[in-house]
Amino acid sequence: MAYSKTNWQDNVTPLSAANLNKIEQGIADAHAVTDTYTAADVLAKLKTVDGAGSGLDADTVRGYVPVNKAGDTITGDITVNGAIRTRNGLDLIFIGDV
Repeated sequence: MAYSKTNWQDNVTPLSAANLNKIEQGIADAHAVTDTYTAADVLAKLKTVDGAGSGLDADTVRGYVPVNKAGDTITGDITVNGAIRTRNGLDLIFIGDV
């Protein structure tokens, strides 16, 4: 059944069992819809809006691409401005030329 809004007005709209039951039924109907969602449903919905500019770009963290995208081995020079967190949570802080 489609929802039809009640235009509540002070001292005009009757406070009746029918109107209160309509409110209760609306709450029950809303729960019936949301209670059927699974984690997979939510993930599928999120995937439809993932991407640059969406605010939900799963390939980046705060706009940065994770280092593990580069693979396990990096050859050549690396410039670090700040600290590096290792897989075991250890922070490596470089001071000066290394």
